Amino acid sequence: MQRTSHGRSQIKNDTPTPYCTKVNSRKTSIDEPPSRNTAPLFSSDKRIMDYVTIPGISTRTGVEETELAIFIVKELVDNALDFVEKNTAVKNNNKKDNELAQVQVFVLRESKYLKIRVLNLNFGISVFTENIINSIFDFGGFYSSKRNLYKIGRGALGDALKEVVSIPYALAEQNGIERWNKPLIITSGNKRYLIRIIVDRVRQTIHSQVEVKLWTQKVSSTELEVCIPIVDALDIESIESLLMEYALLNVHISFHFELKLDKGGDRNSPILSDIHNTSDIACNWSNFSSIYYYSPSDFRRFVLGLSRENDDTPVYEIIKKNFREGTNIKKDMISLTTVGELKLDQGKINELYERLRKVMRPKTKVEVSFDVKGRRESIEKRIEELGYKVYDVKYRSKHGYYKSPDGNFEFPFFFEIAVVTTADLPQDFLYIEGINSSPQHYYTFLKGPPDTFIWHIRNNGKINTAGNIFEILEKYGYSYNKERCRKRRSIVIVNLISPRIDYKSYGKSDINLEPFAGVVADIVSRACSGGVTRNDASSDNSENRPLTAEALLTSLLKDRLGNIEDNPAVKYTDRWTQSTAFYRLRPILIAKGINVSRRYVTSQIRKVCEEKLGMKREELGIIAADRAQLYFRGSWHDVGLDELPQLMHMGTDLLIIEKEGVAEVLGPFADKKGIALLNT
Repeated sequence: MQRTSHGRSQIKNDTPTPYCTKVNSRKTSIDEPPSRNTAPLFSSDKRIMDYVTIPGISTRTGVEETELAIFIVKELVDNALDFVEKNTAVKNNNKKDNELAQVQVFVLRESKYLKIRVLNLNFGISVFTENIINSIFDFGGFYSSKRNLYKIGRGALGDALKEVVSIPYALAEQNGIERWNKPLIITSGNKRYLIRIIVDRVRQTIHSQVEVKLWTQKVSSTELEVCIPIVDALDIESIESLLMEYALLNVHISFHFELKLDKGGDRNSPILSDIHNTSDIACNWSNFSSIYYYSPSDFRRFVLGLSRENDDTPVYEIIKKNFREGTNIKKDMISLTTVGELKLDQGKINELYERLRKVMRPKTKVEVSFDVKGRRESIEKRIEELGYKVYDVKYRSKHGYYKSPDGNFEFPFFFEIAVVTTADLPQDFLYIEGINSSPQHYYTFLKGPPDTFIWHIRNNGKINTAGNIFEILEKYGYSYNKERCRKRRSIVIVNLISPRIDYKSYGKSDINLEPFAGVVADIVSRACSGGVTRNDASSDNSENRPLTAEALLTSLLKDRLGNIEDNPAVKYTDRWTQSTAFYRLRPILIAKGINVSRRYVTSQIRKVCEEKLGMKREELGIIAADRAQLYFRGSWHDVGLDELPQLMHMGTDLLIIEKEGVAEVLGPFADKKGIALLNT
């Protein structure tokens, strides 16, 4: 992401002056004071105290202290994107609504703390009410709109806002910063909520104190602001990279970024970026859950996990709002049962589960929120908007479907990969990975035992295996290891879209890969093999070198060499003539506006092979015959009157070919049938 000076974003940030304030204090639990006795000395902490200690937060979230600033930004941006995506899709019959699909992120470093603000248009909806705020920050319970609900969503932690308000306190406590009292501020509708936590370490209780400020008029955005103390352990510099990852995974969303992360420098000169959406959110995209995504026990957990606020709500309304099957179920006795009544009757829960499974068949393809057909072009435009020159984008995607071995649940999913060749990426390789378009910044979820990923090389049937995605990428020349990176200045973006992700840990760093591994291995290997066009600009000191036919030919042949190094059989199973090289190169030349003849390109092949790659053309499996020859069972023979007595016994049939190099290409197939090929 480059420094730019574009105009301010569309959502207004100014808010009117408050006229009324009131304070609510919420207590989680009341404990008896410690008794005095002479029993042996033991030490114990209540689980609730994990919210306000760094080791406890790490246990709960899987996030280390250094990653906490990234964690907060990520959770706030995830929730904003989910809200914007959902509500823009609902109103997407009007094209202008896509202009409102924007998320704003402000991260400003002050002398002693980092201020993080995330804003999004609220579409006239007051997302946070006083009751919801009090429920969210009740440390004695668990409140989440995403808990036990299988649907496409970025934030799956569920309890994230408790973590967000607690992390600053824990950092201050851990690092000896006294009297830390900065609140988490949430602005929604005509109210601003200032949330602070009061911790009693003796009684081991946590209270949330909510101060409510009323505004004279409603604001058009929902805003969350949090300040965190700056401590040496925090990774602050990576926030810019994280936001770039969001921009590349969400090309259908616009962003406004304003960052000031350095310690010194001009206070009035933050990094500003306005990044416009390069595609639209899919028209009428609906993000419903489905009963097929749940096993019977999963569905019971969903029902029992519904908050007490829903106990008087008819079950029919809950099902209709969240499940695609809800529109087809009748308002019979079970459906009209309240949630509170349903919780008390496991038999009715099971009956409702079975009834929902009978009203509709499962969907075999998951709906995604963006246009897949135009995805390649949209990614290319977004990368160029971030300031990089793109030479080529290879894009592949695939819909998959998984059914559990016991048949209790099944779900569709979607996997995509973009392999981007640039001229000016400042590093050799950049890898970006997302789950439901949310970047996995510190860790890859595509990792497992050594044989997690298995794929076949189509030309020779060879089976390859890998334990993680980096092993697959490295086989095709993409690597953070400088010595193993053959395809430099490349960006690889992978993204898994699935309504059901089974996390192995609370911190969302490990998932069950069984449903996805086969599709991932197949699509990644197919996208990374073959000719990724790359200019000679991928070598050092070539930023200003003009794009030429020779440079593009060099790139093509380098990729040919890389494929042969990975699989030497390609030289025989995928033979090229000099004309093959030209026809593979021709679309690239046309796209780059370079007009040269076939004769010119074929005349450069030997030169490029010998001078640029240091090898003979034939070593790349590129063959050109100079005179009439007959090919039979792996051997070439000169054709002349003197050779006729010998040649007449070769082959059950004779195929005469006038097109240069075709005989070489057909050779392996002719061998199987005993056919002789005459190349004139």
